[in-house]
Amino acid sequence: MISLIEAEKLVLESSISLNFVEKELIDSNGCILAEDVLADRDFPPFNRVAMDGIAIHHSILNLDINAIPIDGIQSAGSPPVSFNHKTKCIEIMTGAVLPSSCTLVVRYEDTEIEGGFAKIINPQDYFEGKNIHLKGKDRLKGDLLLSAGTLIGPAEISTLATVGKSKVMVLEIPHAAIIATGDELVPVNQIPLAHQIRSSNIFSIQSALQNWNVPASIFHLKDDKENLLKELGEIIKAHKIIILSGGVSKGKFDFIPEVLEELGIVKKFHRVAQKPGKPIWFGQSVTGVTVFALPGNPVSTFMCLHRYFKPWLDKILGQKNETKKAVLMDSFHFSPKLTRLVLVIVKCDPGGILRAYTRTGNGSGDLASLLEANAFMELPAEKEKFKEGETFRIFPFNNII
Repeated sequence: MISLIEAEKLVLESSISLNFVEKELIDSNGCILAEDVLADRDFPPFNRVAMDGIAIHHSILNLDINAIPIDGIQSAGSPPVSFNHKTKCIEIMTGAVLPSSCTLVVRYEDTEIEGGFAKIINPQDYFEGKNIHLKGKDRLKGDLLLSAGTLIGPAEISTLATVGKSKVMVLEIPHAAIIATGDELVPVNQIPLAHQIRSSNIFSIQSALQNWNVPASIFHLKDDKENLLKELGEIIKAHKIIILSGGVSKGKFDFIPEVLEELGIVKKFHRVAQKPGKPIWFGQSVTGVTVFALPGNPVSTFMCLHRYFKPWLDKILGQKNETKKAVLMDSFHFSPKLTRLVLVIVKCDPGGILRAYTRTGNGSGDLASLLEANAFMELPAEKEKFKEGETFRIFPFNNII
C-alpha cells in the first residue's frame, strides 16, 4: 500500500499521446485548441463608431455655431459615405465606419436635432477621439489571439468566429470505456430483487466525463473470471481509457486486478493509504491503454474519479489543475494513519473566504450523502486532530459560490 501522494505522482507520470482533429466551430466548445490563432486583420479593422449620434471634426467645438448642418447619414454595415467637411456633421450609428474627416462622435442624447441641423448641448464634455474605437486599438493584424492549449469556451468561440475559423483544430480525447462489475447490479430501468441494486456508478462517471468533454461508452460485466478475460480484453482493444467500478478489493469474486495484469495492463499501484477508496488500482499497458479501476462503493468511486482521473485528464490536456483550499469549520478526529477524504459543504463568505462544513454520512456506501455536499476535503495522514480554523485542500464537484 502506498501513500496518496505517491499514487498521485504515479498517475500524473503516466501520460498518453493525443491526436489532433478538426471540428466545426460550435462543436469545438469545451475542447482544447491545438493551434495558435492569429488576428487576420486589425481589431477593430476600421475607426469604429462607439455611439449613435453625429460625427464631426473636433475643430467645430471651438467655433460659435449653434446649429451644425447635417450632411447625410451613415449606418453600420454600409460602405463609408463621402463626407469631407469641417463645419458640417453626419448622423452616424454604432458600429459604422467613421469618415476620415471626422474626429469625434457626439451621442444623440447630447444633441438637439431639428430641421436638418444639430446643436451640441454640452460641447465642453467633448474632445478629439470621443466615442471612437480606433482601428487596431485592441489587436493588430498578426497578433497572437489564442495559444494552442487554450480551453475553448464562449469567449474563445466568439474570437474564432471573428477571424473566420469555421473549422478548428483541437486535441482529440480518446473514447473512454466505463465498466461496472458485479452480479448484484441490474439495469436502471429494471426493478431489483431483494438481493440486487440498480447500477448507478457508471452513470455518475459518465455524467462527470460529459462535463469534462470526454466521450464514453458504458458496459456491465459479470463477476466471472473467464468472461472478464474475454469481454474486458475486447474492450481494451477498442479503447485507450478504461474506468472500472468494482471488483478491486479482496473478495473471492474480485478478479479485476489479476485479469487486468493477464491482459497486459502493467500495475502501477494497488491500494492507497486513504479513506475512502483504499482498494483503488491503476495501471497502463505498453501501448498506452490507461486503466483506473475504482472501488465499487459509490462514494469511493466518486471521490477517486475526482481525485485521480480528473487531475490526470488535465495533465494530458496541458491544463492546470487549480488547487483550492478552504477553512475547516468543524473540529475533526481521525486516528488511522490514512489520508482522509471528507465530504463537505463549502460556502463562500462575504470576504471571499471558502469555508467547509463537514458532512459525515454513513460510510462510502452512502450514495445519498453526496447530495448533501459540494466538495470533499483532503485531510493529511500525518495528523490525527484537525481543528476548526485550519485550512486544507478541497476538491469541488458542484458549483461553489
